[in-house]
Amino acid sequence: MADMEKTKKEFISEKDINNIICVIIFCTVPIVLLIATMLIMYTIYNIFNIYSFWGEVLTVQSIPSLISMGIVPWIMYSKMTKKSIKDIMYLKKQLIISRAISVIMLFGFLIMLLIFREHVKLISPFVIHFLVIAIVEEVLIRGIITDRLKEVFINEWLAILISALIFSFVFHSRNGFVNGLIYHVPFALLMSLIYKKTGALEVPIMIHWIYNVVLTIAEVMY
Repeated sequence: MADMEKTKKEFISEKDINNIICVIIFCTVPIVLLIATMLIMYTIYNIFNIYSFWGEVLTVQSIPSLISMGIVPWIMYSKMTKKSIKDIMYLKKQLIISRAISVIMLFGFLIMLLIFREHVKLISPFVIHFLVIAIVEEVLIRGIITDRLKEVFINEWLAILISALIFSFVFHSRNGFVNGLIYHVPFALLMSLIYKKTGALEVPIMIHWIYNVVLTIAEVMY
């Protein structure tokens, strides 16, 4: 019996349990809060009769996403771990390459928006909204959740794989299992790899933002 208890302690510690609970909290609280804040903002939107495409997207979608998946989890994380968001945003001190990549991508992205400006006008609020989504999802999933999973699993790539599954089947469950497996899991793994190699979360944020906007422009065009 003593050997069994010893083996159990070797496999899972109190610290591991706490980190697993943290992961569960960061997977559930933002979603529940998102639904609640969207309902509240939708009610406010209707009360004040804000009949505007910009108003609806930013009020009913962007602000709830920023609050529920951004501000609240960031505050919770800093209180739980005594770490700052900067600790997640930047893994390395030398960020010249990552900054250069971000600037080049942004410059190319702005040129693309000018080229397809007629189509961009139709989705203009979503250009801002997708930036909010890219920031909060990358910091929450690639940053906070993966950081807690790394504290549980010795193998870093196992933690990254689990965070990719969480990204696909928890935060994007509405897209279905097949789409999650084919599109979201590989995308999440790619973002984690880029984050690991560049040492800066701003690069995956830029790619995530551009990807969502380009996909939406393509849907408008075709």
